[in-house]
Amino acid sequence: MTTFNLACQDISNIHWHSENEFTQPDESVHVWLIDLKSNSEITSKLKRILSTDETYRMNRYRKEDDRLRFLFAHAYKRILCGRYLNITHDQLQFDTEKNNKPFIKTNESLQFNFSHSHNKVLFAFHKNKFVGCDTEYIRPGFNYIDFMNRHYSENEIRRINQCDNEKERRSMFFCFWSRSEEHTSELQSPYVISYAVFCLKKK
Repeated sequence: MTTFNLACQDISNIHWHSENEFTQPDESVHVWLIDLKSNSEITSKLKRILSTDETYRMNRYRKEDDRLRFLFAHAYKRILCGRYLNITHDQLQFDTEKNNKPFIKTNESLQFNFSHSHNKVLFAFHKNKFVGCDTEYIRPGFNYIDFMNRHYSENEIRRINQCDNEKERRSMFFCFWSRSEEHTSELQSPYVISYAVFCLKKK
């Protein structure tokens, strides 16, 4: 198994793909970051992209913020997959594995995954090989020390405590958090070849 790790202190330091960069991923992992910038015109357009089932699932959320995250994640899932495969979004059919990893029923050569947290949605794409990603919003008031001492391994705790300052320790904590979530998904899949972990932090 090959592991790809990307960690950064500031997400603006990453070269993100733009709309005109729809080349096939081949052996590289393509990463997209979507900002949840909402207005009535954008949400109206995105809602028309969802399938009937996706619309039903979105409307089951009680909070507007949760509905918005679902809308952006699943609408852009259709937009990006459609662009990569050069088909319209309504031609795509999706399903999930037992570990909740999404896949395209009509074309399994393009592998993808996505994660959303706070006001960001992160996508990762790879050709043929399993890819995973996770993004976590670093909450300033979250008591990570208590959680770390109860759930992290001795090696992880040692690496976090070796960081130079509180900012770096908190960032490292969430990197391990994201990585552990991807390991959990990966271990439930018998055919995993590789996965990607992205630990992102706003400036």
